[in-house]
Amino acid sequence: MVKTMIISADAAVLSAIENSLDRYGLMANAVTCFGTDGILARLSTDEPDLVFVDINLFNLDQQIFIAAFETCLFELILVDPGNGREGLKFRHFKSFPGFSSELPMVLAGAVKCIKEYSAFRDLVFFPKNDRVVQSSNRIAFSVGNHLEFISVSNVIYGQAEGNFTRLYLEGDQALFVSHALKELEVRLTPFGFCRIHNRFIANLHKILRYHKGDGGEVELASGMKLPVARSRKAGFLNQVAN
Repeated sequence: MVKTMIISADAAVLSAIENSLDRYGLMANAVTCFGTDGILARLSTDEPDLVFVDINLFNLDQQIFIAAFETCLFELILVDPGNGREGLKFRHFKSFPGFSSELPMVLAGAVKCIKEYSAFRDLVFFPKNDRVVQSSNRIAFSVGNHLEFISVSNVIYGQAEGNFTRLYLEGDQALFVSHALKELEVRLTPFGFCRIHNRFIANLHKILRYHKGDGGEVELASGMKLPVARSRKAGFLNQVAN
């Protein structure tokens, strides 16, 4: 089970974080710390997987956490309690670009492959650090207020819908995920996907044939045809050839 540590010097913030994490089953093996006294020793002995820190406390004692971060293996998530009029916001210390109220999205970027945590055991994450290893072809997608664990081999193609993407899966299923197509391009390309158009990314393993043209179009095994943008044609053909 994932081990969680919560650190703040504000009792109200500690309680708010606990309530938020409890909704995601992260309080079953959690430790709460008030302030930073002795925190280096606690991090070393407790060996938590996820450490949630009040951003206000982090700003006061940054060097303590950075020192611990260099010697202990854990993922640091900053928590912005805001002004009390809105919910908590989270940010993965290393990779998440900004604060978000979508905790599942932050967890997807922060949770390393924890051997004993069955919900995350076989997932692949793509944070901007080299401590996370790819363990399978399953990826966590943020869907509403939860994470959906999908095998990438079941994804046929994705279609952009604003800052979101609709993934079309085997079995005539579709999944509306809270990820822009640009983000999914980075995550899915290593698994044989190609961004063929500003609006589409396709699983190359699901393409039946390519119809030549200015940009051309790909035909899927289902008979569905997707356009290939002229500007992406060369990249697509190069990826197919390799």
